[in-house]
Amino acid sequence: MKVEKRNDKNKVIREQGLVPGVVYGSGIDPVSIQILETDVRQAYNKYGTSMTFTIDLDGDEHIVYIKDYQTDIMNHSHFLHFDLQKVSSGDTITSDVTLAFLNRDKVKVVGHVLTVSMDELEVEYHVGEGVSSIKVDVKDVTVDEPIYVRDIDVPEGITVLADPDAVVVSLATISEAEVETTTTEEGEIDELEAEDEFVEPEAIKQKSPDEDEDDEEE
Repeated sequence: MKVEKRNDKNKVIREQGLVPGVVYGSGIDPVSIQILETDVRQAYNKYGTSMTFTIDLDGDEHIVYIKDYQTDIMNHSHFLHFDLQKVSSGDTITSDVTLAFLNRDKVKVVGHVLTVSMDELEVEYHVGEGVSSIKVDVKDVTVDEPIYVRDIDVPEGITVLADPDAVVVSLATISEAEVETTTTEEGEIDELEAEDEFVEPEAIKQKSPDEDEDDEEE
């Protein structure tokens, strides 16, 4: 993927349909860059925030991965900024990889609902061996047999760092999943609706060399 150095302010870049970004890391000083938003979106959809890929910057190739990104709070498909972390071929990367749940529609237990306790998995891998997501088949989950981290089949070259005994997916009764009931000191009953089954992963909160520029623009 070809990227260009940029000289204009972020606001000007965005008005041109481009996304401002920065590349930094192993053996390179931070470089402010720009790229078409469609190219950023394609790279994110294909590689996620864990797979490495190659960029061309002024004729030099660099191995990078998407370390951080920001999207419009009203439109998550609209990218505002991105960070590319440069790595070397022999480096080891630690990252949270999204879990993709399969066969949810095949889990049908009367009075129960599928609940997800973990939607990302902390893993370690060598450059070039990352994956954008890890599949988890949930069709065999039962009330007595939840799916634990240790039950997940990970691709070759991926080392799981998360607690193997942590629950990933389980079945809960509908009352447990939808309403949590508590009693106050006065004996009143408070009903708190449970959180949504899926929680959208948050972008990594890491300050990049460009954030100071954004602060000035505001």
